[in-house]
Amino acid sequence: MNKILITIAAIVALVAGLSWATRANEPDFAEQFETACVEAIKERIKAPSTFRLIEAELDPDRPFTMEWWVENRNEDWSKSDDEKERDLGERLKDMAERHAASGYKIAAALISYDAENSYGTPLRGQSLCELPYDPEGEDFPEREIRIDGQTSFEWMLSRL
Repeated sequence: MNKILITIAAIVALVAGLSWATRANEPDFAEQFETACVEAIKERIKAPSTFRLIEAELDPDRPFTMEWWVENRNEDWSKSDDEKERDLGERLKDMAERHAASGYKIAAALISYDAENSYGTPLRGQSLCELPYDPEGEDFPEREIRIDGQTSFEWMLSRL
């Protein structure tokens, strides 16, 4: 009987130790956020290989507010002549209000960096990186990252 209890205790200890070791090796949210911001900035500069991070001021716990949503949306659909666009705007506003009420947060980082332009001249840049996220969520919402108010998709559209 003692051998069975010792074996069970050893198995429980092994599983707990492996679980802790796995979580200990995962980057925390702030590290993931900073890395994702840097990668998003690199996608937008002329010479990404010359990117050099100077400083990243992180604020990972701002509450999601309607003011942030209003400041960061790109269009005011409520003034559109198209009924479908007005309806879409109302649904997006409702979604933002639900997110604000549900405890969503906005991670923010002011990223200072050096990089070369297309002529090889070194320049210093600074970008604001923001990410609305659910603190209880399991997946890191990388596609929602905004650099200077634009997601990667919005930035690509603006380049056309």
